[in-house]
Amino acid sequence: MGQEEVKNILERARGWLLSREIANLAKISLGSVQSSLQRMIKWGEVEARKAREVIKDKNRIRSNHPSFAYRLKDSEEEGASLEEAGKVQAIMQATSSVVHKNSSKNKP
Repeated sequence: MGQEEVKNILERARGWLLSREIANLAKISLGSVQSSLQRMIKWGEVEARKAREVIKDKNRIRSNHPSFAYRLKDSEEEGASLEEAGKVQAIMQATSSVVHKNSSKNKP
């Protein structure tokens, strides 16, 4: 688990996501997601911006602390964003079934 899962989530989302949302979608720890994101930013794969500047749905931002939103650098900015909580929820449900299928394959 690592950058590949994070990259897959960001590819499906094609918009700005918080690290907490990525962790929930990928079913991996927040620390692992943040570590992967930092490496991907360093390699130029991921773009980071202040969440309050790019996420219009303020219900997605739960903290008063400065937070960042992430997306793949090759994502199109217009017409491909997940600003509605319902879209994030739909991706979470779709990804959840894929993660469960993959995790059952790895068990002996």
